[in-house]
Amino acid sequence: MAEGNQLYHAVQTMEHKDELSIFMACGTEDWLLEDNRSYSSFLKEQGVSLTYQEHAGGHEWDFWDWAMKQFLDWWIPEDAGQGVSSGNVKS
Repeated sequence: MAEGNQLYHAVQTMEHKDELSIFMACGTEDWLLEDNRSYSSFLKEQGVSLTYQEHAGGHEWDFWDWAMKQFLDWWIPEDAGQGVSSGNVKS
């Protein structure tokens, strides 16, 4: 990704980027590995809360299966079994 890329520009011009939380994962044999490393470094420099993981694999389903499990562990709160409510629904 070149720094002229829209993904870089969007973060550079974003307000409240300190409230943004991103999960990224990339396979160590993925042809996009260096781009992912560069973008993850950029996000950290911009003050974005970032979880970045690398794992064996390429741009393929075996890696994405692993990465999806990692993402769900990151995204779903530990107390999700007890239910999560927005408080917006009243009975």
